[in-house]
Amino acid sequence: MREFARKNIKDVHDNQSDGDSVRYSLYRHRYPKIIAVAGGKGGVGKTIFASMLGMCLAGFERRTVLVDLDFSGSNLHGFLDLPDTNKSLNSFFTGRSNTLSEMVQRTSFEKLDAITLQSDSLRFSDIKPWQKRRLFRELKKLKADYIIYDLGGASSSFALDAFLFANHSVVLSTCDMFSVLNTYSFIRSALLQGLRRFLYDSPTALRALDECGLLVDSKTVKTLHTFLKQLGAGNAIRLDAIQKFLRQFTPKIVLNFVKQSEPLSDFMLLGPLVKDLLNIQLDYWGHLRYDLAVRAATQNQRPDMLLMSEGPASEDMVRLVVRNLIAQELMAYEGKEPRWIDRIDNILSFYHESEMLKCRNRCLLWNSCTSRAEGGPCSRVAFQQIKKAG
Repeated sequence: MREFARKNIKDVHDNQSDGDSVRYSLYRHRYPKIIAVAGGKGGVGKTIFASMLGMCLAGFERRTVLVDLDFSGSNLHGFLDLPDTNKSLNSFFTGRSNTLSEMVQRTSFEKLDAITLQSDSLRFSDIKPWQKRRLFRELKKLKADYIIYDLGGASSSFALDAFLFANHSVVLSTCDMFSVLNTYSFIRSALLQGLRRFLYDSPTALRALDECGLLVDSKTVKTLHTFLKQLGAGNAIRLDAIQKFLRQFTPKIVLNFVKQSEPLSDFMLLGPLVKDLLNIQLDYWGHLRYDLAVRAATQNQRPDMLLMSEGPASEDMVRLVVRNLIAQELMAYEGKEPRWIDRIDNILSFYHESEMLKCRNRCLLWNSCTSRAEGGPCSRVAFQQIKKAG
């Protein structure tokens, strides 16, 4: 990979014209798209995934801001090698800052900024409801194409509301049964959190809702479908609102740390389980293969080595971003309906050959691309800009 050529990076928050000159930015939206990265438990690689996702979007010339909302153990600043300064969410929540934009720090990666958190001095229980609403409002005001926040693994009320607030709500899982069960538990908690707002004035319905989808041994599980039937025809307006919410609530699932030899049967059950018990459809976004280079980058605190032009995890990340975000912007891919994999061998072969990092006429971005060099390396993602400045 070529060494990154140092450039004079202007402040993205003060220079609006720079944002208008972004290459390939054919899709412009008024507000940033928000991506929540969550997980059912710790250790599934949420912070690594969020960092790589941000770097990849920045490589596609998308203004991206990473936000650390992991109150159980914030470490985004460590992954990005950011200095420990007063510019963090702590100042925002304690009233020492008026706007969230004042907390944005430039990283050493072009078009990638970050907002850090010091979780040792701030807990999610300290956040008042009005502060949470203020945070969500301020996130929409940031001058960026994408906002990515790392929620951590705790199913707190704050994390669930932030998960529901996002445009793309992503849950990471690994192949093992305990990770799958925890992923299911997080999705269930987020779903019930969203449904409670429709039933706030009915304590009986709220108690019945809390029993839906519980995975308890030797007991009959009450499905959400059964609950909705019991809600009765007398609540037609409320039922219509709930059904609309259920159609829109489609968590995106990413399988992380995939190894060729690992059994995938437990993970395969997640989609049918959620559909049968919770009456919603999951959207499988793809997988990231296990990559020793990524592990070495985190151990050696080398964020510039997290996303490389070669390596299985980096290749999978680019494919995931192209398929689910960039191609959707450009309306080049008609894959809007949520889908789940139906066969084990479809997981490792999920990405099509046309989604390789070489230029092909079957690429999802081919119709909107002006840099066609069929057979050569893809010129759309600027890997040389992903390398650490200097």
